[in-house]
Amino acid sequence: MNQNNPSIQNGLIAGVLGIILQMLFYFLGGGMLFKWWTPWLVFFIVLFFMITSANQAKKMNGGYISLKEALQQSWVTALIAIVLLSVFKYLLFNVIDPGLVDQQLEAVMEQTEKFAGMFGGGDVDFDDLEDQMRKNIEITLPKLLLGILISMILHFIPAIIIAAIVKKKRPETETEMV
Repeated sequence: MNQNNPSIQNGLIAGVLGIILQMLFYFLGGGMLFKWWTPWLVFFIVLFFMITSANQAKKMNGGYISLKEALQQSWVTALIAIVLLSVFKYLLFNVIDPGLVDQQLEAVMEQTEKFAGMFGGGDVDFDDLEDQMRKNIEITLPKLLLGILISMILHFIPAIIIAAIVKKKRPETETEMV
């Protein structure tokens, strides 16, 4: 591993930890993999390592880092983790356990019916809705690539915020001014 690039190391760690967490939820069963908070938990793991990368790069540069460098460190960390997590999810749903699509659909339909009942949605055609959801839940290669692209764009937002917070400009000395 490149010791001068914390983003690679931290991206790999974040991705692997996210995969381990999802595998743990998969083995525990009970639909934990499909809970609304599971993606948020993985996001916060990635976010932690995005911050860690920017701070490590700053420390390696004597306590200084430009906005561009901090952005690069945090965003590359996210990109590596996103690719690892996306490939894992594709393999999990299409190779390891293709039946997970049905389990996810069942969990989504239960939640949808519960919310529809709370808001008086008794006239909803759940059979038609289930067919539409099945088309959206299946993970195909084009959907995987689109998901990676969307995640990259969405992770740019926290990356730029992290970079703006972590950046510290190196003070100009008198010799640099001449």
